[in-house]
Amino acid sequence: MSITAPNLRHLMIVHFLYNVLYEQVNHKFPNLFVASYAIGVCSQEQQHYPEISVMEMDSLFSLDRKNIILGQRPLRLAVEVVKPGHRNYQRDYSLKRAEYENLEIPEYWIVDPQENQILIHKLVNSHYRVRKHTDAERIISPTFPTISLTAAQILSASAS
Repeated sequence: MSITAPNLRHLMIVHFLYNVLYEQVNHKFPNLFVASYAIGVCSQEQQHYPEISVMEMDSLFSLDRKNIILGQRPLRLAVEVVKPGHRNYQRDYSLKRAEYENLEIPEYWIVDPQENQILIHKLVNSHYRVRKHTDAERIISPTFPTISLTAAQILSASAS
């Protein structure tokens, strides 16, 4: 399966979100660590490196030589920004969603610039419940309950 290179809008959204989440972690959650493209998870025989990963600081010591965290609940939050193309859509909306759910990652964001929406998946009884965010709607994050951010702010990051 080929991987599409990110476009400028995709990169700007990832950069913006990383900075926002880094500030949250730095000021309010010293027990967490945020990384961009650097921390992977493994489900079945697939390895995924989310655009943004938030994990417990203690989990850093569990990384293997490929920066993969093995086992259940490897991350607190995984963020994927959908790149253009049908395969990318399928990968983020179906494949990764199912694998992250099986890994019991408590929170999974799908940021979709093409659809102008953000889907926040919250793990409840081993299954994701999804909440869609659009426009000026405030993001509600179980990991970062005090975050003050709207879907429009994230999706317009490439215009700032």
